[in-house]
Amino acid sequence: MLETQNIDYYAKKDADWVSEKIMKDEVAKAYFKDVISAKGKTVITLPFLQNAEKSVMILRNHEFTKDIFKNYKTPIQAVYQFKYEFVVKGHKFKGMLDRLIIDHEKKTIQPYDLKTGGKPAKEFENSFFYWRYDLQALLYHIICLRIQKLYYPDYEIKDFKFVYIGRFEHKPLIWNVPHNLLLHIVDGYTRNGKTYKGLIPLIKDYDWYASNSFKVDYPEKVYSNKGVIEINDFNIISVKENDKNRKK
Repeated sequence: MLETQNIDYYAKKDADWVSEKIMKDEVAKAYFKDVISAKGKTVITLPFLQNAEKSVMILRNHEFTKDIFKNYKTPIQAVYQFKYEFVVKGHKFKGMLDRLIIDHEKKTIQPYDLKTGGKPAKEFENSFFYWRYDLQALLYHIICLRIQKLYYPDYEIKDFKFVYIGRFEHKPLIWNVPHNLLLHIVDGYTRNGKTYKGLIPLIKDYDWYASNSFKVDYPEKVYSNKGVIEINDFNIISVKENDKNRKK
């Protein structure tokens, strides 16, 4: 509803003002009544449902993705939304793989996760790092490692793959996450001058906040350094150095 209005304008108003404005709209009131009567279910619009059904049809028939979502029979075992719980550094994690394909003939384990969004499929790489899907890929790889260890020790775990389809363009692409990238995600890495914390440092941060009843403002390292943080040079190259390189 707000998408039909000036969102920036509404964002500057407080909640009471927005509520009063919205509740004067009959369509808005009808929507909220539906939400209340749904009792915890998600209320969606007909166009939303039709769009989702279109995406499903394309994924099942597109040349890039049809083999992922087809109905498999022995010796291939395929599961939708495979749920699993596991522990890392004393913390319980839950995961749900959108698609897990185990080929008992080729002895391979292939995990997939399905993503959709408003942006084109070619731009998914930016979303991958912005929304930290790298952490999700690592955690789901850990699930596969547990499955391998418990049931299929001689099977190969294939690279984790994200299947992305845009809600508006409906053109799917498959984004591969190589094993060597997963290794970097464990402890963290730097990409294009930006540092991304790994799974283990993030767990340590959580333990620090939890041990202080979540009443501290910064990670432990900041307090150890008495609030002083170094400004990263982000691979800055001086003008003089640039000039030298041009002359060369």
